[in-house]
Amino acid sequence: MADNEDEIEHTILVIRDASVYKIPPRARSGGFKSAEWKVADKIWTGFVRVVIVGRRCEIRLLDAKSMELFVTCPVLPGKREIAVEAALDSSRYFTLRVADRDGRHAFLGLGFNERNEAFDFNVALSDFDRQAQMEVKMEAAQAAGAPLEPEKPAVDYSLKEGETIHVNLAAKPARPQSARPQSARPQSARPSRPMPEEQMQPGQLAPLGQLAPPGQLAPPAEDSVRRE
Repeated sequence: MADNEDEIEHTILVIRDASVYKIPPRARSGGFKSAEWKVADKIWTGFVRVVIVGRRCEIRLLDAKSMELFVTCPVLPGKREIAVEAALDSSRYFTLRVADRDGRHAFLGLGFNERNEAFDFNVALSDFDRQAQMEVKMEAAQAAGAPLEPEKPAVDYSLKEGETIHVNLAAKPARPQSARPQSARPQSARPSRPMPEEQMQPGQLAPLGQLAPPGQLAPPAEDSVRRE
């Protein structure tokens, strides 16, 4: 619990089923692996409660029946990596730097049954870190005498139930039709007027338009008839 009874506590997460393991010492600088935690090393099962107390966060492990405190993992602003470390080989397991009532520290393994529980655990700690950093910036701005700019809330532009939206579209002006050059069309050949026979010269063929209809011979000119 908090040392100062006047500090306000705010619970941000409760997970009802989690397990605690006795883990071997860190064998490498890279971190811990949950595969090295044996089932026989499980030493506790119960509730996990993440609580914000004043300017710090506490991960409290509570007995499922009596709600008696087992151990506490204090998380200070900006020092989350020191208190909570994710396992190298699984997203459901973490290493906690816990402290007992006498102030002694030890490392314990914490495991969740579901991945979404581990995800919520991570999100709760991230929210605390972000809020703590924001408060530090605001205090620094106040000390420097700079005006505070409160964080603007996100605007919800979604339509509520029963709401509709109307969109007025301006009429698009008609485009002037450009004068298009008329394509030159070939003029159909029209038959010319028949040339009088008296104007035709001897040996001159009749014009194309004066040809006789199909199946009929054109009358020969008088001068072209050979006389015996």
